[in-house]
Amino acid sequence: MERRTWISAAALLAGMVLAGTLLFELVCGLSLTSRFPSTPVRDMYLIVNSEEPLYLSIDSAPSGLSFTTMRVTIEEISLAVDPSSPEDVAMSSQDPYIWGNRWPWVEKVTLTVKTEKQRAGFEKLFTAERLDEIRQGVKKPLAYGITKYGILTSEGRMLGY
Repeated sequence: MERRTWISAAALLAGMVLAGTLLFELVCGLSLTSRFPSTPVRDMYLIVNSEEPLYLSIDSAPSGLSFTTMRVTIEEISLAVDPSSPEDVAMSSQDPYIWGNRWPWVEKVTLTVKTEKQRAGFEKLFTAERLDEIRQGVKKPLAYGITKYGILTSEGRMLGY
């Protein structure tokens, strides 16, 4: 009789762990993925919050990836120019540990643009002075759109230049 009780308790515990893991996965979306090839970028947003580091939210076209939106801090972005690229802006990553399916956090993202003018726009946007200027006066989180030339937009208007 005791053996049957132990087996029932173990099965119940295993079921609870499995259900907890499944619930955690559905709520937090924390699946481990890694690296991805060049993927077209649809939209980019600069998320500004006075209490957190600045980061980009990047929406990609549906592809073989398990996600279409990802987040990356500004410091982890590198730029590359490839005039032969079929896309105006594409993203790729060699990060071996990308956490999350729903809104994964990615490190070491490369944004590949077609022209040097685009690259210059992103480099200007990502300077510390420009980012500090954007962050000043922000009391609640804001999201700014970013064009394919690295220009901020808000409510349909281009900011800066």
